[in-house]
Amino acid sequence: MFVTAQLFAGGEALGLPCRTASQASPVPDCKWNDWLSLPARYSDLPQDACLALTVYDIVAPHRTEIIGGTTLPLFTNGRCASMHIFTLMLQAFEERSTPASSVAW
Repeated sequence: MFVTAQLFAGGEALGLPCRTASQASPVPDCKWNDWLSLPARYSDLPQDACLALTVYDIVAPHRTEIIGGTTLPLFTNGRCASMHIFTLMLQAFEERSTPASSVAW
């Protein structure tokens, strides 16, 4: 399995997606402990910026399947960085690129 992350704003991609290292398929309720460096600084992002995450499974060499995706808003309505711990719900079999109600507070 691996995760891709990409920044979006106004329905447009802001740079190329980043990817985590591959790991064996985790057990339910796993915690992902991998850092990604995205190609932008918070101060340069528009207020509607969000982070789209897509989880993939490696089913064969050179073949992947989408497990699910979710989006995470990066700012509150007051233009403050979202500094919470989030529980993210995956939309099954969907690659994410636009905001959706997938964040549980």
